[in-house]
Amino acid sequence: MKIENSLYFIRENDEILENAFINWRFVLLFGARQIGKTTLADKYFENVSMKKIKIQGQNKDIQRSLGDLSLSRIKIVIGEADFIFIDEAQYIPDIGTVLKLIYDTMPNVKVLATGSSAFGLASKTNEALTGRKISLSAFALSLHEINNNEIFDNIYYHTEELLLYGNYPKVLANKNSNTKKEILIELAESYLYKDVLEFHGIRKAPAIAKLAKMLAFQVGSQVSLSELARGLEINKATVQNYIDVLIKSFIIFPLTAYSRNHRKELTTSMKYYFYDNGILNAIIKNFSNFDERQDLGHLWENFIVSELYKRYTYDKKLFTMYHWRTYDQKEVDIVLEVNGKLEAYECKYNDDKTTVNKSVAKAWNELYPDTKINIINKSNFMEYLK
Repeated sequence: MKIENSLYFIRENDEILENAFINWRFVLLFGARQIGKTTLADKYFENVSMKKIKIQGQNKDIQRSLGDLSLSRIKIVIGEADFIFIDEAQYIPDIGTVLKLIYDTMPNVKVLATGSSAFGLASKTNEALTGRKISLSAFALSLHEINNNEIFDNIYYHTEELLLYGNYPKVLANKNSNTKKEILIELAESYLYKDVLEFHGIRKAPAIAKLAKMLAFQVGSQVSLSELARGLEINKATVQNYIDVLIKSFIIFPLTAYSRNHRKELTTSMKYYFYDNGILNAIIKNFSNFDERQDLGHLWENFIVSELYKRYTYDKKLFTMYHWRTYDQKEVDIVLEVNGKLEAYECKYNDDKTTVNKSVAKAWNELYPDTKINIINKSNFMEYLK
């Protein structure tokens, strides 16, 4: 490893941010806690040549000054700045209205706002800023970014480390495995308790933590809302609400079933994956070595799905990610529709797994003969993810 105890990494969003401000005055940067949003935004802010100001959304005085929606108070806070960076903007009451006032009355002002909760920031800005802003997603480091920053001499030699501890900047910057675990457990608890209580009005934080754990144990499998509801002793509507909270807190993301209305295909099947393997393992509190794990296949699948999601998001391609399953239980792990073209992938950790199950291949080829199923294993994954 070439980087030690450093949180400065070259990120793909460096260039994406720069390009965003060519066409947009207001840019919103979303992402989970401690994935480097503020570092990324600070770096961009330092290079801005306009009159500028940085505002901390967690500052109580700022919240009071901007929260009363007085244009004169807003102008006092901003001063003569032409570029405003608002960090953790979701803490400011009625931030959507505040930003709309700035947009409508200050035509030369540009704004960069960050938020670690899509419920907190996106829900407060989407309606108010429709057509006025661009939203960008930030993640823990992608494999492409890890390679670019030369964090590992050879990324293939560190596959197990990535599957266990994930890609958070602070985690990658530490060599000590115990420190990595402590960072991740603290992060997971912050997601599941602090964010939930602060932004979502949920008073049963233990229930949502238990739900996250149940989903972590079901990665790569179909999820039944009814079964989850019985296990949590709550109704299905509440389960769905809690799942939405986990999605909008950047903990999990869904994969719906792919279908072109063929009779053999399931259309309502749903799977959930975690954005980061380290958070997944922190939630189930299991950082055991591979020879002790019964869930290696699920860890590998989660890793590949999340990395493909990052890759296509950063490439700014129009894509949708699915899984595929038939009524007689033939499955393909990942189906990507990219600019109208299909891609299909099976996740197999062992490098001796190089061919698709014959019955699965036959079922898939009958319906989609022009799309090959690719195997992603531990010996070739960078060919698809770099």
